Amino acid sequence: MTYQITARALDGMVIASDQCELAKADFGSVAIQNKLRKIYIAGPFAWALSGGLLGPTFCGILQRALNDALNDGVTDEQAIRIMENCGRLAHEDYQTHATGAAGESIIIFACGRSKKIFRAAVSPAMQAVEVRDTKCISGNHQNLAAFIPTRFHSRNMTALQVASLTTYSIRAAHEIDPLLVDGLDIAIYRDSTGSFKFENADEYWDRAQWIDEAIRKVW
Repeated sequence: MTYQITARALDGMVIASDQCELAKADFGSVAIQNKLRKIYIAGPFAWALSGGLLGPTFCGILQRALNDALNDGVTDEQAIRIMENCGRLAHEDYQTHATGAAGESIIIFACGRSKKIFRAAVSPAMQAVEVRDTKCISGNHQNLAAFIPTRFHSRNMTALQVASLTTYSIRAAHEIDPLLVDGLDIAIYRDSTGSFKFENADEYWDRAQWIDEAIRKVW
């Protein structure tokens, strides 16, 4: 399972994800197997992966395709078409090297320049659908911590404020369900730079603890 938040900001965008990868034992118990990066970036584009085994194959193909396209310049619309075509390429590649069921893989795709968010299931006939809300919560979206961005996020917040909010929500989700949510990756798109960049996750994770303690003192 995973917990991810993609959100617009006044001066950019934020995409954040936990890192937890799960292994399910034969007798039905669930344990953390390892942690992996579920966020990928290519210039002004970033995307988060959740779900099955097909996803990492797709993300690798998409990252190479977008990096190549960026050399010649690419619009948001062209990037979406590239992403959809990579669904077919990833499926063909996975079928050739498959070692198990692909499962369902969901991609949340962020376009920094337009601040648009898209959601798509990886498939040979992949189609991206725009998320009209100012944010998108994916993966374990029923986690009680989803209340935090749902209640407090605003497009008028700065990217740094949104980054703190999303990190706090992911840390809270981990505290609520530590077997399904753990670790953090976070990337910020700033209008001033025109590209996504990974941030120091440890610093944001520690800041989330400070926010938690500050809230408790209010009571």
